[in-house]
Amino acid sequence: MKGAVLAGLLLASCAAHLLAIARDGSGVTGEIAFEDFAGGNSRMDSPAFLVAYSEAQFRRIWTLHTTSAGIPPDPQPPPQIDFSKYLVIAFFGGGGSLCEPYRIAGVHEYPQKITVEINHPVQGRNCTCITVLATPYEMIKIARVAAAKPIDYVITSQRGDCKDARH
Repeated sequence: MKGAVLAGLLLASCAAHLLAIARDGSGVTGEIAFEDFAGGNSRMDSPAFLVAYSEAQFRRIWTLHTTSAGIPPDPQPPPQIDFSKYLVIAFFGGGGSLCEPYRIAGVHEYPQKITVEINHPVQGRNCTCITVLATPYEMIKIARVAAAKPIDYVITSQRGDCKDARH
């Protein structure tokens, strides 16, 4: 009997908590589909999170990505994006290593904003990687309907230990 009463109280408490989250706008309302259309190594060596709502903004971001002091610009043209339907989100990781890449893991919609989740695995104990310096970046496009809300990001770092090679 005590167990049933405690279970009932716990269930009521959880329901009240979920209702409070829904009221204060902090709960996720949905996932936003995205298409990853560019990524790898950029010539932009400073960390940045940029959003392009127009072709002109995207061309400025693409120029930042493809040019660097003392190096001829990359002649690759920017991908064609229909900005009446989509917006572009670009993440630049700055200087780093290919051993610890950045990847956009998801785009989450909240009542007041959109948050891009960026995964950054970090090497743990017993990991061996030939360090290759890189300036990682990733660009995605999402549906234009999401443009009415502010867009921010969160980086989640996960440390992964490797197996000990001696065993």
